[in-house]
Amino acid sequence: MLGGVVIACYREETKEFAHRLIDVKFFQEPAFDQKHYLNEVSQAVQDLVNELKVTKEEPITLCTGYVLSRAVFDLRQKGFDVSTGKITGNLQGLAEQAYLNEIKKLGYEPIPDREVSNRMRAKSFYDMLKWIKEKPERYKFAKTGWRFFTGKPKRQWGRYEY
Repeated sequence: MLGGVVIACYREETKEFAHRLIDVKFFQEPAFDQKHYLNEVSQAVQDLVNELKVTKEEPITLCTGYVLSRAVFDLRQKGFDVSTGKITGNLQGLAEQAYLNEIKKLGYEPIPDREVSNRMRAKSFYDMLKWIKEKPERYKFAKTGWRFFTGKPKRQWGRYEY
């Protein structure tokens, strides 16, 4: 809910980690409804692949989340060996830490152990919401395009089609 989205890449063979932050403005109206974040995420993924010098012969696994669907399509179009799956291990931990660092820069102090259980994830969500509501000027840090804020009906995301 808070801050932008961290897009991260971890190269197991070399233990290299790199990431990009997709600005929160892409998750606010009108950009969110127009899905501009899909292009931003795809470009960030391509930049990370280039930065880490990933070859077309190396397998790449991207998270199954909709936010990465355009990136999957674009990398496959360029001849990369891309699959989707659950992200765990070093990449998950490093990406989570990068996100926490980003939201701390906004002045928010994350609750400890926010990812250990569904209960703690819910507590974290409501803690962020409380922090935002304490000062209305903090709404600029929130993903206000989300249905939670807009009250719009749930979307049918599907996969990104071209």
